[in-house]
Amino acid sequence: MKKTAFLAFCLLIWGVSCKKETAGYPNSPQIYYQSTNTQQVSVSDPNTMVSVHFKFTDGDQNIADDPTETDSTIFLLDSRDISGNDYTYAYPMPYIPKDQRPDGGLEGTITLNLNNGYFSPKDSLHLALGKDTMFWLIYIQDDDGNKSNIIKTDTIYLKYR
Repeated sequence: MKKTAFLAFCLLIWGVSCKKETAGYPNSPQIYYQSTNTQQVSVSDPNTMVSVHFKFTDGDQNIADDPTETDSTIFLLDSRDISGNDYTYAYPMPYIPKDQRPDGGLEGTITLNLNNGYFSPKDSLHLALGKDTMFWLIYIQDDDGNKSNIIKTDTIYLKYR
């Protein structure tokens, strides 16, 4: 009898411990840094374009689901911004149609194309030196107000002359 009870207990523990996780992503959005196309920027060049690539997931798919939405959902903070703001720039995420939202969560990639206006000098010292360094901190936010984790880009070396 003791062996049977022990065997039943072991089978119960094994059954509970082998329960598989449900497919999908967390309800709060998550982002994953992939790359920046360049680490050196000549700010005086009007053709300057820095592309920042990252992936995102959102388990409850409540991000970019309204074609008329204009609320900001992508937030960028310039590491040189010492004003204490939550972010330096904020933008709405482009609409993602319902037919491109599979069951189990939403995932995709985002590319931010930043021209030379995003890299203007923040102080006279670095302008006089003709150079500076910076990076971006980026997060996204869903319609429920859930913020993603914050990613950091590679260091970008700025040349002002």
